[in-house]
Amino acid sequence: EYCGEKTIEGSLYLEGVKEIPEGFNPTVGRNLDLGGVKEIPEGFNPTVGWSLDLGGVKEIPEGFNPTVGRSL
Repeated sequence: EYCGEKTIEGSLYLEGVKEIPEGFNPTVGRNLDLGGVKEIPEGFNPTVGWSLDLGGVKEIPEGFNPTVGRSL
């Protein structure tokens, strides 16, 4: 189980991940791909240098406000 902040210099692909742990708010230098994630938890607001791919997310929660450098 992971909680806290994490910095990743390259890209992060959450392929096969079904649920984002509460408190997980990564800083990703390039791309963040949510892959098979279906639901974004409250308080999930990553910082992404290039692009954020919402993958299988069906609904955007109120207050979702990621920082994205290029494309969402």
